[in-house]
Amino acid sequence: MSYSFVNTLSLASAEVPQESLALVNRWLSCIYHRSVSLSRAPIPFDVGQQHDSHSCGVAVLSSMAHFVLSGGFPSWSQSTASEHRLRWALLLSYRPLHAQTLPLVVNLDNILDDTVDIDSMSDNTCIPSELFKDKPTLEIAQHDLASFSLTPPPSTAPRQLIQTTLPFKLVPPEERSQLYRLRSIWQREEDQDMLDRMRLLDTQKQNERRIQDCMRKRAERKRKRIAQKELGISKRKEDNTLSISAVDRAIRHEISALSRPFSPTNATAARQAPLQGSSRLKTPTQPTQRINWCHPLIWPLIEKAAIYVGYPWSPQAIINRLLEVDPKLFRSLRPQRISQWQDHAFPDELKWKTSHERSIKAGIRPTTSKQPSGIFHNRPDLADMIERKLLNLRNAGMPLGPTQIRGFICGVLKHHMPELFTRPDAFGRTFRCSERFVRHFLSHNRGWSVRKGTRAAQKLPPNYKTELLHAFLCLACVVRDKVIPASCIVNADQTQVLFNPGDGKTWNPSGARQVNIIGADDKRAFTLLVAASAFGNLLPFQAIYAGKSTRSLPHCSSSGFLDATKHGFRLEFSGTESYWANFTTMCDWVSHTLAPYFREMIKANSLPVDQRCMLLIDCWSVHKSLLFRLWLKENFSWIIMLYIPANCTGLFQPCDVGLQRILKLAIRNSAHSDIMKETLDALESGVLAEQIVNNQTLWTLCNRSLQWIVDGYDAINDEAIVKKAFSLCAVPGTEFNLSYDSLTSRAALRELASFSQTNAAKYHEFTLGGEQLQDGWEEDPEEMRDVEDGDGGCTVSEVSIAVLRAATASEAMRPIHIEDEPEFESEDDSIYRPCASRPRSILARANPVLRRSSRRRTKI
Repeated sequence: MSYSFVNTLSLASAEVPQESLALVNRWLSCIYHRSVSLSRAPIPFDVGQQHDSHSCGVAVLSSMAHFVLSGGFPSWSQSTASEHRLRWALLLSYRPLHAQTLPLVVNLDNILDDTVDIDSMSDNTCIPSELFKDKPTLEIAQHDLASFSLTPPPSTAPRQLIQTTLPFKLVPPEERSQLYRLRSIWQREEDQDMLDRMRLLDTQKQNERRIQDCMRKRAERKRKRIAQKELGISKRKEDNTLSISAVDRAIRHEISALSRPFSPTNATAARQAPLQGSSRLKTPTQPTQRINWCHPLIWPLIEKAAIYVGYPWSPQAIINRLLEVDPKLFRSLRPQRISQWQDHAFPDELKWKTSHERSIKAGIRPTTSKQPSGIFHNRPDLADMIERKLLNLRNAGMPLGPTQIRGFICGVLKHHMPELFTRPDAFGRTFRCSERFVRHFLSHNRGWSVRKGTRAAQKLPPNYKTELLHAFLCLACVVRDKVIPASCIVNADQTQVLFNPGDGKTWNPSGARQVNIIGADDKRAFTLLVAASAFGNLLPFQAIYAGKSTRSLPHCSSSGFLDATKHGFRLEFSGTESYWANFTTMCDWVSHTLAPYFREMIKANSLPVDQRCMLLIDCWSVHKSLLFRLWLKENFSWIIMLYIPANCTGLFQPCDVGLQRILKLAIRNSAHSDIMKETLDALESGVLAEQIVNNQTLWTLCNRSLQWIVDGYDAINDEAIVKKAFSLCAVPGTEFNLSYDSLTSRAALRELASFSQTNAAKYHEFTLGGEQLQDGWEEDPEEMRDVEDGDGGCTVSEVSIAVLRAATASEAMRPIHIEDEPEFESEDDSIYRPCASRPRSILARANPVLRRSSRRRTKI
């Protein structure tokens, strides 16, 4: 097979590209199913030169037609390009399917004339033969035209679409945007719930892992004990230790006494004498075992050994070197102590900490401060005067508690040394005469000893977690069903306020057979009813005093009376010899304090007239008595009364968890201010300190108590503190608490829905609005826990911040660690050494008076 080739763009070029020729050969081979290779045949083409770049297709078609038809088709040239283009357009656009009269000879010489409108011709229109008369013609066979299609090509114009509507309700843009916002809020809540659940699961997994570790360690210890028992090895070695270390202890006592010559404990142990005229056994004071390693004769040996050891100054290597120098002296020195002295911020040099360098500089004097070691260093007469005053008060039978002693000392110091409370030390701290300082002064400087009562722990029921969860679900159910807002949820708690904290306890010289205390046979106190809402509002107080007339109440001329009236306080007498609340005082509080507050909230929030409200109180006999419940239902049926589970007020009563601590501290500080002011006024009037007598009569303390509770009200009247108190009342092991956000959360609603399926009977009790009573009664908390608070010396703001930062109820009750005041900077206890002739005093309790409690525990 052969081929011919011509390039209309370049007639001089006669070479075919090999890539194109190879493609044609391959195509022909596929058609004939054999290998085909074209060879060139020198056949000339009658074609003209092409001068443009867009007539290639017409030139190829026309040249091939002219070659095939042997002159029956005119040859192509650049001048006839338009004619050939129209000719091929007509041939490719029509076929004689319905037009049999179409001539086979077409004259195209005058095709450009306007006599024929090609665009207006239809499919059946015939071209008149007159147009082709006397014109050059081209004969085309009919079978050659049969392959041409006269069907018009499909239209490329876009099809007109018809708008269809969906059968949905049209939503206004404002409503649609509101729905979008709600969906976003719900999505965030779901995400937060998912995050909380994941955190709870992580916490549970950590607790389970911790329990497993404990059980595994416990089993390991048990196996070790069994193995030791089988081998006859005893874990305890007290006998051998005592026999071996007896000599060591004697050596340590001796070295400690030599290295600490100013220690009051060592001085007391050296000078103590057996107690005369007493049959009681007295434990002798033992000398200290602490060795002053900064002694001028001891420290050079330690530093020389460290230099001898060299880099990296290993504590164990230093100890080994010291044992070689003097094994008897350095037998009790441990590597941990040397590591505590080293300043690890400088690993490439031997450097001691700044605090230890001060101790080295002090030598045998333990104090290292730039200021004197004690506030009485240049006024020992004031210390002696304070001690004589305290002894005179004890001889008169006056009980001495930390509050009275602290108030008297503050008054004396502010009169004689006023600059002491404003002068900062090297660290910027100021003296504030805390209870810690009072205990330090009495026990170390004056040779007395103090024993401070601790808060007795409330015994929780064995199933307290379940009880608290049921109580929470009951509250959430009532809030959901009755649509109760946060401002209409109130918790009330009654607390005991002592006129003289520390009744039945006093400082007294040891060895005395009788301890006389004025007023030991009666408890001098009053009851304060504190109430707060979940919205953060604090209701006015109700103070109840023992007595049967208004003469038992504070006088209208007493300090704080106007402020108490402004706050709306209710001052009531109990009508009995006891100061505890009773049915009459509870009815008075509900009628004149609680109900007016609820009505005010209903009006302020535009709530319905029949809006239900909630009162949350503890399980005290008066609160749960049938008489009080019937009275409340008859007179205030719109108030729902719910009870905190018995013996769980320390975990689930907001006023007890978050408010009482701050309130009692403010009351104690206010009482302390009264004693200090009374002492200052007496000193300024010229009365000697030894002759000052603080007025502790019941009438005076009753009048002062009004200012105390006013200060306490101002201390806790903070929305953040009140809301924090509700949020601290949490159900252990869950995410639920008594805050309004938790009561109305989606998690609480889901838990209610699940609980209704698992415990339908209990859920039915919840839906009754809390009319079902809990079993059992709560112990009288204040009667059983009549002890002193542990926040003496702290300010109200410090305790408030501690409560706000607490995460649980136990953290809110945790005492605050107070940094050492300027007078405690020294390592030594004091520069004063107790005299051997001065009798030591201890905190003793007077002879107890047995009496029946005024609050009886009865079961109805």
